[in-house]
Amino acid sequence: PGGRVRPCGGRIAARAKGSAASLLVVRLTAGRWEALSVGDVCCFVVADDRLRYAFPITRSRAFGDRPSLVTTRMPARRPPLVRTREPLPEGARLLVATDALARWFLAEFERGGKPWGQLPEGGDPAAAWVAERRAAGVLADDDVTLVEVAP
Repeated sequence: PGGRVRPCGGRIAARAKGSAASLLVVRLTAGRWEALSVGDVCCFVVADDRLRYAFPITRSRAFGDRPSLVTTRMPARRPPLVRTREPLPEGARLLVATDALARWFLAEFERGGKPWGQLPEGGDPAAAWVAERRAAGVLADDDVTLVEVAP
């Protein structure tokens, strides 16, 4: 009545909850890499055609529906911060992947594959690559981001 639009309560409730995200910080120094993480975004170090490190998650089955997150409305109990400091092999590739892609990467590795060799370069081929794997049921229908860090 009266032509008034009423605000949706869901939008207000979501704003009150705040925002949340995974966090991964990587620092490269001479011959080493350091990282700290909250959540399920992962860093993979590949050298000599081998997976040398997976951080902070090392097994595909370790991903869940409720990862620790950094939030705009920090709870009384802060999420756990995981750290690592490792040697950086000569010629290494550092791959940073969001959870859906990281889970696929580790599952493919666990099956004996070399997922780093299957990743697309970017642009339209990457979109088709993601769509094909989603259709095959091997990649979750979730956000997919991959960043390669040049050491």
